[in-house]
Amino acid sequence: MIQGAKSIEEIRLSIANVPWDHLAHAYHGAWDVPAHLEAFLAPDSSQETLDKAVDWMWASILHQGSIYSASTPALWILIDIISARTDHPAAAPILFAIQTITDGLLFRTDDSQPIEPIRQNARGEPVYQVWIQKALVMSEDDTEENEEYFEACRVTPGQLQALVRHAIPVISHCLKHSDPDTRTAAVAAGLGAVQVVPDDAKSLFGLIDIVGDSNYDTGTWISVAMVFGALGQDVSKFLGSSDRRVRLSAAMSIGTQGDPRSITELASAISEPEWLEAEFPNGAAHLDMHLRFHVLGALLDRTDPDATDSVAVNAICTLIDKRSGSWTVDNEWGRVLHWAFQNRLTKLPRDLPPAPLPDPLTSTQAAILRTLCLKDELWDPKNGNASLAYKRIQLPYDRRVLCALAR
Repeated sequence: MIQGAKSIEEIRLSIANVPWDHLAHAYHGAWDVPAHLEAFLAPDSSQETLDKAVDWMWASILHQGSIYSASTPALWILIDIISARTDHPAAAPILFAIQTITDGLLFRTDDSQPIEPIRQNARGEPVYQVWIQKALVMSEDDTEENEEYFEACRVTPGQLQALVRHAIPVISHCLKHSDPDTRTAAVAAGLGAVQVVPDDAKSLFGLIDIVGDSNYDTGTWISVAMVFGALGQDVSKFLGSSDRRVRLSAAMSIGTQGDPRSITELASAISEPEWLEAEFPNGAAHLDMHLRFHVLGALLDRTDPDATDSVAVNAICTLIDKRSGSWTVDNEWGRVLHWAFQNRLTKLPRDLPPAPLPDPLTSTQAAILRTLCLKDELWDPKNGNASLAYKRIQLPYDRRVLCALAR
Protein backbone atom coordinates (compact mmCIF):
# COMPACT_ATOMS: atom_id res chain seq x y z
CA MET A 1 0.00 0.00 0.00
CA ILE A 2 1.27 3.47 -0.90
CA GLN A 3 1.33 5.95 1.97
CA GLY A 4 -1.96 7.83 2.14
CA ALA A 5 -3.82 5.25 0.03
CA LYS A 6 -7.51 4.72 0.67
CA SER A 7 -8.73 1.54 2.27
CA ILE A 8 -10.93 -0.87 0.33
CA GLU A 9 -13.94 0.37 2.33
CA GLU A 10 -13.15 3.98 1.48
CA ILE A 11 -12.82 3.10 -2.21
CA ARG A 12 -16.22 1.41 -2.17
CA LEU A 13 -17.67 4.54 -0.59
CA SER A 14 -16.12 6.64 -3.37
CA ILE A 15 -17.75 4.41 -5.97
CA ALA A 16 -21.13 4.79 -4.27
CA ASN A 17 -20.85 8.58 -4.19
CA VAL A 18 -20.35 9.05 -7.96
CA PRO A 19 -23.61 9.78 -9.87
CA TRP A 20 -22.91 7.16 -12.53
CA ASP A 21 -26.36 7.33 -14.13
CA HIS A 22 -25.67 10.99 -15.02
CA LEU A 23 -22.41 10.07 -16.74
CA ALA A 24 -21.72 8.09 -19.90
CA HIS A 25 -19.20 5.82 -21.56
CA ALA A 26 -18.88 4.50 -25.13
CA TYR A 27 -22.15 2.58 -25.21
CA HIS A 28 -24.70 4.05 -22.80
CA GLY A 29 -25.12 5.61 -19.39
CA ALA A 30 -22.46 4.57 -16.89
CA TRP A 31 -24.81 2.78 -14.51
CA ASP A 32 -22.87 -0.48 -15.03
CA VAL A 33 -19.52 0.95 -13.93
CA PRO A 34 -19.74 0.02 -10.19
CA ALA A 35 -20.22 -3.67 -11.00
CA HIS A 36 -17.18 -3.70 -13.28
CA LEU A 37 -15.07 -1.78 -10.76
CA GLU A 38 -15.95 -4.39 -8.16
CA ALA A 39 -14.17 -6.98 -10.32
CA PHE A 40 -10.97 -4.94 -9.93
CA LEU A 41 -11.62 -4.29 -6.26
CA ALA A 42 -12.52 -7.76 -5.00
CA PRO A 43 -9.42 -9.58 -3.72
CA ASP A 44 -10.79 -12.97 -4.83
CA SER A 45 -11.49 -12.07 -8.48
CA SER A 46 -10.24 -14.79 -10.82
CA GLN A 47 -7.84 -14.00 -13.64
CA GLU A 48 -10.64 -14.61 -16.13
CA THR A 49 -12.86 -12.10 -14.31
CA LEU A 50 -10.05 -9.53 -14.27
CA ASP A 51 -9.31 -10.08 -17.95
CA LYS A 52 -12.96 -9.40 -18.77
CA ALA A 53 -12.90 -6.28 -16.59
CA VAL A 54 -9.79 -5.00 -18.40
CA ASP A 55 -11.47 -5.70 -21.76
CA TRP A 56 -14.48 -3.72 -20.55
CA MET A 57 -12.22 -0.81 -19.54
CA TRP A 58 -10.73 -0.56 -23.03
CA ALA A 59 -14.05 -1.16 -24.80
CA SER A 60 -16.28 1.15 -22.76
CA ILE A 61 -14.23 3.60 -20.70
CA LEU A 62 -11.53 4.27 -23.32
CA HIS A 63 -13.08 2.94 -26.51
CA GLN A 64 -10.44 3.29 -29.27
CA GLY A 65 -8.77 6.00 -27.23
CA SER A 66 -11.92 8.09 -26.81
CA ILE A 67 -12.58 9.68 -23.43
CA TYR A 68 -16.00 10.08 -21.80
CA SER A 69 -17.45 11.66 -18.67
CA ALA A 70 -17.32 8.29 -16.88
CA SER A 71 -13.68 7.79 -17.84
CA THR A 72 -12.23 10.17 -15.26
CA PRO A 73 -14.00 8.88 -12.12
CA ALA A 74 -13.61 5.25 -13.18
CA LEU A 75 -9.86 5.62 -13.75
CA TRP A 76 -9.48 7.70 -10.59
CA ILE A 77 -10.91 4.79 -8.63
CA LEU A 78 -8.74 2.27 -10.50
CA ILE A 79 -5.68 4.32 -9.51
CA ASP A 80 -6.91 4.23 -5.90
CA ILE A 81 -7.20 0.44 -6.19
CA ILE A 82 -3.60 -0.09 -7.29
CA SER A 83 -2.50 2.48 -4.70
CA ALA A 84 -4.09 0.25 -2.05
CA ARG A 85 -2.84 -2.95 -3.75
CA THR A 86 0.44 -2.23 -5.49
CA ASP A 87 0.71 -5.89 -6.47
CA HIS A 88 -2.62 -5.74 -8.29
CA PRO A 89 -2.49 -7.99 -11.38
CA ALA A 90 -4.18 -5.32 -13.52
CA ALA A 91 -1.75 -2.53 -12.58
CA ALA A 92 -0.10 -2.46 -16.03
CA PRO A 93 -3.27 -1.96 -18.12
CA ILE A 94 -4.54 0.64 -15.65
CA LEU A 95 -1.30 2.62 -16.02
CA PHE A 96 -1.45 2.29 -19.80
CA ALA A 97 -4.98 3.71 -19.54
CA ILE A 98 -3.50 6.79 -17.86
CA GLN A 99 -1.11 7.08 -20.79
CA THR A 100 -4.15 7.08 -23.10
CA ILE A 101 -5.53 10.00 -21.07
CA THR A 102 -2.29 11.95 -21.48
CA ASP A 103 -2.28 11.21 -25.21
CA GLY A 104 -5.76 12.70 -25.42
CA LEU A 105 -4.70 15.75 -23.44
CA LEU A 106 -1.84 16.50 -25.82
CA PHE A 107 -4.48 17.34 -28.44
CA ARG A 108 -6.88 19.21 -26.12
CA THR A 109 -5.79 22.54 -24.74
CA ASP A 110 -8.99 24.61 -24.50
CA ASP A 111 -10.67 24.24 -21.10
CA SER A 112 -13.30 26.92 -21.70
CA GLN A 113 -16.95 25.90 -21.39
CA PRO A 114 -20.03 27.88 -22.47
CA ILE A 115 -21.86 26.72 -19.33
CA GLU A 116 -20.98 25.50 -15.87
CA PRO A 117 -21.59 21.84 -15.00
CA ILE A 118 -24.76 21.11 -13.11
CA ARG A 119 -22.81 19.21 -10.51
CA GLN A 120 -19.21 18.16 -9.91
CA ASN A 121 -17.06 16.32 -7.40
CA ALA A 122 -15.88 17.79 -4.14
CA ARG A 123 -12.16 18.20 -3.52
CA GLY A 124 -10.40 14.87 -3.12
CA GLU A 125 -13.26 12.82 -4.61
CA PRO A 126 -13.11 10.96 -7.93
CA VAL A 127 -13.21 13.71 -10.54
CA TYR A 128 -16.45 14.06 -12.53
CA GLN A 129 -18.79 16.69 -13.96
CA VAL A 130 -22.51 16.29 -14.60
CA TRP A 131 -24.02 18.07 -17.62
CA ILE A 132 -27.60 16.73 -17.72
CA GLN A 133 -30.55 17.30 -15.41
CA LYS A 134 -32.11 13.85 -15.53
CA ALA A 135 -30.45 10.49 -15.16
CA LEU A 136 -29.92 8.52 -18.35
CA VAL A 137 -32.55 5.82 -18.80
CA MET A 138 -31.41 2.22 -19.07
CA SER A 139 -32.53 1.00 -22.49
CA GLU A 140 -31.76 -1.91 -24.79
CA ASP A 141 -32.53 0.18 -27.85
CA ASP A 142 -29.12 1.26 -29.10
CA THR A 143 -30.56 2.74 -32.28
CA GLU A 144 -32.66 5.40 -30.58
CA GLU A 145 -31.01 8.80 -30.84
CA ASN A 146 -30.46 10.21 -27.38
CA GLU A 147 -29.30 13.81 -27.27
CA GLU A 148 -28.94 13.68 -23.50
CA TYR A 149 -26.48 10.80 -23.84
CA PHE A 150 -24.18 12.87 -26.05
CA GLU A 151 -24.46 15.81 -23.67
CA ALA A 152 -23.63 13.49 -20.76
CA CYS A 153 -20.43 12.35 -22.52
CA ARG A 154 -18.78 15.74 -22.18
CA VAL A 155 -15.40 15.81 -20.43
CA THR A 156 -13.08 18.78 -19.96
CA PRO A 157 -9.27 19.00 -20.06
CA GLY A 158 -9.30 20.20 -16.44
CA GLN A 159 -10.83 16.91 -15.34
CA LEU A 160 -8.22 14.94 -17.27
CA GLN A 161 -5.37 16.96 -15.80
CA ALA A 162 -6.73 16.38 -12.30
CA LEU A 163 -6.81 12.64 -12.99
CA VAL A 164 -3.19 12.64 -14.21
CA ARG A 165 -2.07 14.57 -11.12
CA HIS A 166 -3.88 12.04 -8.94
CA ALA A 167 -2.00 9.21 -10.67
CA ILE A 168 1.52 10.64 -10.23
CA PRO A 169 2.27 9.03 -6.82
CA VAL A 170 1.19 5.63 -8.15
CA ILE A 171 3.24 6.11 -11.32
CA SER A 172 6.31 7.00 -9.25
CA HIS A 173 5.87 3.96 -7.02
CA CYS A 174 5.37 1.56 -9.94
CA LEU A 175 8.58 2.66 -11.66
CA LYS A 176 10.32 0.24 -9.30
CA HIS A 177 7.66 -2.47 -9.54
CA SER A 178 8.80 -6.10 -9.58
CA ASP A 179 6.73 -6.80 -12.70
CA PRO A 180 8.50 -5.59 -15.90
CA ASP A 181 5.21 -4.93 -17.72
CA THR A 182 4.05 -2.70 -14.87
CA ARG A 183 7.37 -0.83 -14.92
CA THR A 184 6.99 -0.26 -18.67
CA ALA A 185 3.43 0.97 -18.21
CA ALA A 186 4.55 3.30 -15.43
CA VAL A 187 7.23 4.78 -17.67
CA ALA A 188 4.69 5.34 -20.46
CA ALA A 189 2.24 7.00 -18.07
CA GLY A 190 5.02 9.05 -16.50
CA LEU A 191 6.23 10.34 -19.85
CA GLY A 192 2.69 11.45 -20.61
CA ALA A 193 2.44 13.18 -17.24
CA VAL A 194 5.64 15.22 -17.70
CA GLN A 195 4.20 16.53 -20.96
CA VAL A 196 0.68 17.47 -19.83
CA VAL A 197 1.21 18.52 -16.18
CA PRO A 198 4.95 19.31 -16.06
CA ASP A 199 4.80 21.50 -12.94
CA ASP A 200 3.13 18.70 -10.97
CA ALA A 201 5.27 15.93 -12.47
CA LYS A 202 8.71 17.31 -11.61
CA SER A 203 9.38 14.21 -9.52
CA LEU A 204 9.21 12.19 -12.74
CA PHE A 205 11.92 14.11 -14.58
CA GLY A 206 14.42 11.59 -13.23
CA LEU A 207 13.01 9.21 -15.84
CA ILE A 208 15.78 10.33 -18.17
CA ASP A 209 18.15 8.10 -16.19
CA ILE A 210 16.23 5.05 -17.42
CA VAL A 211 18.01 5.18 -20.79
CA GLY A 212 20.44 2.28 -20.70
CA ASP A 213 19.07 0.83 -17.45
CA SER A 214 18.71 -2.93 -17.90
CA ASN A 215 15.88 -3.01 -15.34
CA TYR A 216 13.64 -1.45 -17.97
CA ASP A 217 12.39 -2.63 -21.33
CA THR A 218 14.53 -1.29 -24.18
CA GLY A 219 11.43 0.27 -25.73
CA THR A 220 11.17 2.57 -22.72
CA TRP A 221 14.68 3.85 -23.45
CA ILE A 222 13.52 5.12 -26.83
CA SER A 223 10.37 6.65 -25.36
CA VAL A 224 12.29 8.45 -22.61
CA ALA A 225 14.88 9.84 -25.05
CA MET A 226 12.21 11.01 -27.48
CA VAL A 227 10.02 12.71 -24.88
CA PHE A 228 12.79 14.40 -22.93
CA GLY A 229 14.52 15.49 -26.13
CA ALA A 230 11.27 17.12 -27.22
CA LEU A 231 11.12 18.85 -23.81
CA GLY A 232 14.54 20.38 -24.44
CA GLN A 233 16.70 18.11 -22.30
CA ASP A 234 20.14 17.16 -23.66
CA VAL A 235 20.11 13.53 -24.81
CA SER A 236 23.04 13.85 -27.23
CA LYS A 237 25.38 12.38 -24.61
CA PHE A 238 23.76 9.01 -25.24
CA LEU A 239 25.02 9.03 -28.85
CA GLY A 240 28.48 8.32 -27.45
CA SER A 241 27.40 5.18 -25.61
CA SER A 242 29.10 1.86 -26.29
CA ASP A 243 25.62 0.28 -26.34
CA ARG A 244 24.09 0.44 -29.81
CA ARG A 245 20.58 0.31 -28.32
CA VAL A 246 21.26 3.43 -26.27
CA ARG A 247 22.66 5.23 -29.33
CA LEU A 248 19.53 4.42 -31.33
CA SER A 249 17.35 5.68 -28.47
CA ALA A 250 19.16 9.01 -28.61
CA ALA A 251 19.07 9.07 -32.41
CA MET A 252 15.27 8.82 -32.34
CA SER A 253 15.02 12.01 -30.28
CA ILE A 254 14.38 15.36 -31.93
CA GLY A 255 17.06 16.67 -29.58
CA THR A 256 19.74 15.03 -31.74
CA GLN A 257 18.26 16.05 -35.07
CA GLY A 258 21.25 18.13 -36.11
CA ASP A 259 23.86 15.58 -35.10
CA PRO A 260 25.14 13.51 -38.07
CA ARG A 261 25.69 10.57 -35.71
CA SER A 262 21.92 10.22 -35.41
CA ILE A 263 21.61 9.66 -39.17
CA THR A 264 24.25 6.93 -38.97
CA GLU A 265 22.39 5.14 -36.16
CA LEU A 266 18.97 5.40 -37.84
CA ALA A 267 20.32 4.12 -41.16
CA SER A 268 22.13 1.28 -39.45
CA ALA A 269 18.97 0.22 -37.58
CA ILE A 270 16.67 0.07 -40.58
CA SER A 271 19.25 -1.81 -42.63
CA GLU A 272 19.13 -4.52 -39.96
CA PRO A 273 15.43 -4.89 -39.12
CA GLU A 274 16.12 -8.32 -37.61
CA TRP A 275 18.40 -6.64 -35.03
CA LEU A 276 15.76 -3.99 -34.37
CA GLU A 277 13.09 -6.61 -33.78
CA ALA A 278 15.33 -8.71 -31.52
CA GLU A 279 16.58 -5.85 -29.35
CA PHE A 280 13.29 -3.90 -29.18
CA PRO A 281 10.71 -6.72 -29.27
CA ASN A 282 7.95 -4.55 -27.80
CA GLY A 283 8.68 -1.46 -29.86
CA ALA A 284 8.70 1.90 -28.11
CA ALA A 285 6.59 2.21 -24.97
CA HIS A 286 4.63 5.24 -26.18
CA LEU A 287 4.35 4.44 -29.90
CA ASP A 288 2.01 2.09 -31.76
CA MET A 289 2.93 -0.13 -34.73
CA HIS A 290 6.28 -1.62 -35.70
CA LEU A 291 9.30 0.30 -34.45
CA ARG A 292 10.90 0.15 -37.90
CA PHE A 293 8.15 2.45 -39.22
CA HIS A 294 9.12 5.10 -36.67
CA VAL A 295 12.86 4.68 -37.21
CA LEU A 296 12.33 5.00 -40.96
CA GLY A 297 10.15 8.06 -40.42
CA ALA A 298 12.84 9.72 -38.30
CA LEU A 299 15.45 9.05 -41.00
CA LEU A 300 13.27 10.41 -43.79
CA ASP A 301 12.37 13.50 -41.77
CA ARG A 302 16.05 14.31 -41.25
CA THR A 303 17.39 13.71 -44.73
CA ASP A 304 17.07 15.47 -48.07
CA PRO A 305 16.54 12.95 -50.89
CA ASP A 306 18.51 15.14 -53.28
CA ALA A 307 21.49 15.35 -50.94
CA THR A 308 21.32 12.02 -49.14
CA ASP A 309 24.49 9.92 -49.16
CA SER A 310 24.48 6.36 -50.39
CA VAL A 311 24.56 4.91 -46.84
CA ALA A 312 21.07 6.20 -46.03
CA VAL A 313 19.65 5.30 -49.45
CA ASN A 314 21.16 1.81 -49.30
CA ALA A 315 19.69 1.32 -45.83
CA ILE A 316 16.22 2.34 -47.05
CA CYS A 317 16.47 -0.01 -50.00
CA THR A 318 17.62 -2.83 -47.74
CA LEU A 319 14.60 -2.32 -45.49
CA ILE A 320 12.25 -2.44 -48.47
CA ASP A 321 13.92 -5.62 -49.71
CA LYS A 322 13.80 -7.36 -46.32
CA ARG A 323 10.47 -6.29 -44.87
CA SER A 324 8.16 -4.41 -47.22
CA GLY A 325 4.90 -6.07 -48.20
CA SER A 326 1.58 -5.19 -49.73
CA TRP A 327 0.17 -3.96 -46.41
CA THR A 328 3.09 -1.69 -45.41
CA VAL A 329 2.55 0.88 -48.13
CA ASP A 330 1.15 3.67 -45.94
CA ASN A 331 3.74 3.49 -43.17
CA GLU A 332 6.78 2.25 -45.06
CA TRP A 333 7.52 2.05 -48.78
CA GLY A 334 4.75 4.44 -49.83
CA ARG A 335 6.21 7.02 -47.49
CA VAL A 336 9.63 6.39 -49.03
CA LEU A 337 8.18 7.05 -52.49
CA HIS A 338 6.71 10.36 -51.37
CA TRP A 339 10.03 11.33 -49.81
CA ALA A 340 12.04 10.47 -52.93
CA PHE A 341 9.60 12.22 -55.29
CA GLN A 342 8.45 15.04 -53.05
CA ASN A 343 8.76 17.56 -55.90
CA ARG A 344 5.92 15.64 -57.62
CA LEU A 345 3.58 15.31 -54.64
CA THR A 346 0.02 16.34 -55.33
CA LYS A 347 -3.24 16.28 -53.43
CA LEU A 348 -5.81 13.62 -54.21
CA PRO A 349 -8.15 13.21 -55.93
CA ARG A 350 -6.33 14.54 -58.98
CA ASP A 351 -8.42 14.84 -62.13
CA LEU A 352 -5.78 16.59 -64.21
CA PRO A 353 -3.87 14.70 -66.91
CA PRO A 354 -0.90 12.72 -65.50
CA ALA A 355 2.39 14.55 -65.38
CA PRO A 356 5.18 13.46 -67.74
CA LEU A 357 7.58 10.84 -66.42
CA PRO A 358 10.57 12.42 -64.65
CA ASP A 359 13.58 12.61 -66.91
CA PRO A 360 16.18 12.15 -65.68
CA LEU A 361 15.69 10.47 -62.31
CA THR A 362 17.91 11.41 -59.40
CA SER A 363 20.18 8.66 -58.11
CA THR A 364 17.92 8.31 -55.03
CA GLN A 365 14.76 8.01 -57.12
CA ALA A 366 16.32 5.44 -59.43
CA ALA A 367 17.54 3.32 -56.50
CA ILE A 368 14.13 3.36 -54.79
CA LEU A 369 12.24 2.46 -57.97
CA ARG A 370 14.66 -0.35 -58.82
CA THR A 371 14.23 -1.84 -55.36
CA LEU A 372 10.43 -1.65 -55.56
CA CYS A 373 10.40 -3.21 -59.03
CA LEU A 374 12.26 -6.27 -57.75
CA LYS A 375 9.55 -7.21 -55.20
CA ASP A 376 6.66 -9.18 -56.72
CA GLU A 377 4.35 -8.74 -53.72
CA LEU A 378 4.32 -4.95 -54.15
CA TRP A 379 2.58 -5.17 -57.53
CA ASP A 380 -0.89 -6.46 -56.77
CA PRO A 381 -3.38 -4.74 -59.10
CA LYS A 382 -6.04 -5.08 -56.41
CA ASN A 383 -3.99 -3.06 -53.89
CA GLY A 384 -5.72 0.31 -53.93
CA ASN A 385 -3.35 1.86 -51.38
CA ALA A 386 -0.35 1.01 -53.57
CA SER A 387 -2.01 2.56 -56.59
CA LEU A 388 -2.77 5.71 -54.60
CA ALA A 389 0.83 5.94 -53.40
CA TYR A 390 2.01 6.20 -57.01
CA LYS A 391 -0.87 8.43 -58.06
CA ARG A 392 0.10 10.81 -55.28
CA ILE A 393 3.49 11.37 -56.95
CA GLN A 394 1.98 11.39 -60.46
CA LEU A 395 3.53 8.11 -61.56
CA PRO A 396 1.65 5.15 -63.05
CA TYR A 397 1.20 2.00 -60.99
CA ASP A 398 2.76 0.06 -63.86
CA ARG A 399 5.71 -2.17 -63.08
CA ARG A 400 6.99 -2.45 -66.65
CA VAL A 401 6.95 1.32 -67.22
CA LEU A 402 8.68 2.09 -63.93
CA CYS A 403 11.29 -0.67 -64.29
CA ALA A 404 12.20 0.72 -67.71
CA LEU A 405 12.38 4.22 -66.25
CA ALA A 406 14.69 3.15 -63.44
CA ARG A 407 17.21 1.27 -65.61
